[in-house]
Amino acid sequence: MRNLVVLLTVLFSLSSFAQIEGRWKVVDFKTGNLRTVIQIYKKPDGKFYGRIAEVHEKIPSPNCEKCPGEFKNAPVIGLEIIQGLVAKGNGKWEDGKVIDPESGKFYSCKASLTKTGDLNLRGYLGISLLGRTETWIRE
Repeated sequence: MRNLVVLLTVLFSLSSFAQIEGRWKVVDFKTGNLRTVIQIYKKPDGKFYGRIAEVHEKIPSPNCEKCPGEFKNAPVIGLEIIQGLVAKGNGKWEDGKVIDPESGKFYSCKASLTKTGDLNLRGYLGISLLGRTETWIRE
């Protein structure tokens, strides 16, 4: 019996690494309207990335005009806005970066699953206290 409990614990821990993968709805917290859908996936480097899969609100430009470097004027749909999240276990990911396509600014980010299965994504400058959290809903 003890071996079964240990096995189930190990399997649950391993499965928590993949729980971030999938499609997530981003809803405007003020209006409740669906803004975008983000596809989160794992690359061969073992880190997690997120790309804008759909846009459901009017945007000023179909391209990321204010984005720096290789992202400059890249199409918003398909834009990899989340980069390099590292699984820390227990439904938490850290050490990533997120780009705001409207401002073109990069922020540090981390993510965690809520008890209801939603995803809290926190973008911040410097320390996590200086930032904002969005709750995304699994599609």
